[in-house]
Amino acid sequence: MNVIAVANNKGGVGKTSTTGSVGAALAKLGHRTLLVDLDEQCNLSSWLGHGKVSPNNVGALLLAPPAQAATWRTLPVADGLELLPCHQLLGETLEKLRKAKTEPLYYRLRDRLRLLAGRFDYVVLDCPPNLSDGMTYNAFCAAQAYLVPTDPEPFSVEGLARMMQLAQGVQPELNPQLRFAGFVFPRYNPQLRGALRQQIRTDVEQIYGPQCVLGNVRQDKVMYEAQGFKQTVFDYAPDSRAAADYLVITKKLIARL
Repeated sequence: MNVIAVANNKGGVGKTSTTGSVGAALAKLGHRTLLVDLDEQCNLSSWLGHGKVSPNNVGALLLAPPAQAATWRTLPVADGLELLPCHQLLGETLEKLRKAKTEPLYYRLRDRLRLLAGRFDYVVLDCPPNLSDGMTYNAFCAAQAYLVPTDPEPFSVEGLARMMQLAQGVQPELNPQLRFAGFVFPRYNPQLRGALRQQIRTDVEQIYGPQCVLGNVRQDKVMYEAQGFKQTVFDYAPDSRAAADYLVITKKLIARL
């Protein structure tokens, strides 16, 4: 089972759209896929029709004893695609786990997901934008790879170094398997060719390597419409530009795992 964390310490850069669309693309390619919402804003859960208070949420799974966790009910979204939703009170769950101190908190998510390994080929984790709440750290301890959606804008990329440092801090001792899979630009508009945007993308490629960008997703209103209708982009508009771009990106991602 391959676990992929989708992370950025800034909101509004298309992180949840990328998580849901990459997961849906994996399912379209024939892989049994689980989406996990780790953000107590619950945007991924709301998008896919399960709101912010599902009893089968990831926080409850983290609290559950292993025997119960091994048979945990995940929620069907589409053919080959299931969801482990979040709850708006996930922060309270994390505080309970910190106080309990029964096992290392940073491995809790990893260990619970391993109990589900026989049911899924891929797990895609939608991380919160706040790196300090512990869930991104948990995700990096559980994942084999992490994917970073961002915009070629100053405020979107200036925090990347901090997030990459977090991953690099986890890798040596806590999760040697973790590796960087690449950046995605989810709201690419080919008509915006400003010098600053191009320079920022060039700087990103110079810092992280020429192969660091997995691809662009052309800006497409169907993404917002799909979310409004509680469907993945592949169910709502399978022939759209966004669906085509996410399929290409996902195939590249698979090749890097």
